[in-house]
Amino acid sequence: LAQAVSGSLKLAPFDSDAMLTLLPVFLLIGSGDARGALFGLLHSVNGSTGTTITTTPDVPQPPATECAFQGEPGIPFFWDTSCTENLLGCKADNTNVQCRYCGEPPFESIACPSGHDEEWMSALEDRLPREAAWIVVGGGAAGCAVAAALADAGEDVLVLERGKSDKEVIETQQAGTWPFVVNTEAAEHIQWDEGVWGTAAKVLGGGTSINGGYSFEEEPEWILKEFGPMVDLDVFQRSSEKLAEDLAHPVQPNEFGHAWREALCEAGHGCANTSEPQLRLKDGAWVPLDTFNMSKPGWPRRSSAVLLHERAHLPNLRTLTSALVHRVLFNGTRAVGVRVSLAPAQPWWPHHPVNVVATKGVIISAGAVYTPQILQMSGVGEAALLDRLGVKPVSHLPVGKNFIDRLVMNLAMKGKKDIPLSIGWVVALSKSLNMTIEVEAGGSINSEFAIASLALDTPAARHAYFRDFMKSVMRYPHNQQPSALAEDINNAMDMLVLQHEAHSRGYVEAQSLDPKVPPKVKANYYADKGKKRLPQ
Repeated sequence: LAQAVSGSLKLAPFDSDAMLTLLPVFLLIGSGDARGALFGLLHSVNGSTGTTITTTPDVPQPPATECAFQGEPGIPFFWDTSCTENLLGCKADNTNVQCRYCGEPPFESIACPSGHDEEWMSALEDRLPREAAWIVVGGGAAGCAVAAALADAGEDVLVLERGKSDKEVIETQQAGTWPFVVNTEAAEHIQWDEGVWGTAAKVLGGGTSINGGYSFEEEPEWILKEFGPMVDLDVFQRSSEKLAEDLAHPVQPNEFGHAWREALCEAGHGCANTSEPQLRLKDGAWVPLDTFNMSKPGWPRRSSAVLLHERAHLPNLRTLTSALVHRVLFNGTRAVGVRVSLAPAQPWWPHHPVNVVATKGVIISAGAVYTPQILQMSGVGEAALLDRLGVKPVSHLPVGKNFIDRLVMNLAMKGKKDIPLSIGWVVALSKSLNMTIEVEAGGSINSEFAIASLALDTPAARHAYFRDFMKSVMRYPHNQQPSALAEDINNAMDMLVLQHEAHSRGYVEAQSLDPKVPPKVKANYYADKGKKRLPQ
C-alpha cells in the first residue's frame, strides 16, 4: 500500500494475492487524514445500468440498413447510448451488425443507425481531459469503488481503464456466457515464468466482470492483522454491506445445489443454514452472495462497473476506457499526474500520449500484475530494476516483491446425466485444513478454461501457439460452438479446493517502458522449503 503524503513517498510491501480482490494503491497529494476517512469507503466486494461511458470509437463504416433477431436473442442486453428499458436498438461496428435489446420481448426487425458521429474522426488525444482532482488508474473491482466513493463525496474524478467497457464485451454481462469471457478481449493471458498461464482482467469492472461472481468479506481479525489500526472496522463493514447491497445477491439453489449442500454436510464440512445467506467468511458452510442475479432470467451480472454506469450522469465523474497509462508523473516524490494514451480503433490511427494533471492525487488500482509494473515504469522500485529499465529513480522501494499466487486443486467428477451451468449454492471453509471448498458445474467451463490455461499439459509445454490448437479441438470451426469432446468434459462437477495461506513469495518486474509489454511474473511456487514439492 503506497502513500505519497505531504510531499514524501512511503511504500510498504504489499502481499498481492493474484486470486483475491485487491485494495488499490494510493498516491495522495494532501492530508494524511484522508487515508483513514477513505479506507472504509473504498473496500470492494469480490466478483462484476445506465448510460454507456466514453470508449474508444470504432472506425466509421457504412452501417447496414436493417438487422433482425433470429428468434429470441441469446443475451438480454444492449448498450447503445440511447438504450433505455424496453427500447430496441442496433449497433453497427466495423465488422458486424450487432443487435441487442433492453427489457422484455417481443423481438422484431429494427432499423440501424443512419450514420456516425463526426467527432469520432477527431484526434483521439483531444478527447483526454488535461486535469482532474483525482485520477484513478484501473477501473477494476477496487478502482470502480474508489471512484464512486470519491464522486459521491463531490470530488472531481477521472477513471482510466486500459480495457474496453464491460458493456462492449457481451460475454461479461451474464452467467450464460461467463465461461467464454476468459478467452475474449476482456481477459489478457500472461504466462508466468514457471510456464503457468495467468489471466489479468482487461475490462471495466476488472475481475468482477470476468469471474464466477462470489462476494466475500474477510473476518475482522484478518483485516486488523494485515492492515493494522489504520482500518476503521465499523466503516469498513458498513461499506462492505453497502456494496453487497448494490451489487450482490444470494446464490440460488437447483437440484445440483441441494445435492452439493448435502454432500458437504455428510462429509463433515458443515451444514449450511440456507435461510441466512451471508457476506462474511466463516468456519463451516454457508450460502454466499454472488454478482450474478440468479433470481432473474439469464442470471445478469452486476460487476463493480455498475458503480460507474449508474453515476455516469455525474458531471464530476469521467471514465475513459482503452486508456493506457504509461507512467505516473512526479514532482520530486509527489505524484502530480499521469502520462496516458488512448488505444486507436485501428493500428494506423495516431495515439500520442499526453500528460494529465492530478491536483489532489493519483490512485493506482491496476491489479496484482500491472500495479507494480506502472510504479516501476514511473521510477518507484528497486534500484537495480530501475537502472535496467533506464528510468529516473523516484524512490527505491521493493515494489513487485511478495507476489502470491495461491494454489487451487480442481477435481472434476463426470455427471451421470446432463448437468446445467451451476455455481455452487454452498461454500465451505476450514481453518484447520487451511482451505475453502467451492464448486461449479456444467456449461462450457472446462473446455473454455482448458483453452485459457492450456493445463492439459505440463507447464513447460504450454506454449502460446498451442492455444489455437486447443480452440480447434474444443470448438467447431464453422460456428464456434462446443465440440463433442468439449460437451463430454463439460458435463462434470468441478470441486475447487483453494489454499488459504501460501507461504511462497514471487515477484513482478516490468520488462520494458512500453506499457503494452506485459511484465515478468514469477510465482516461485516452491520457494517455501517447508512444503514438499509435488511432481509436475
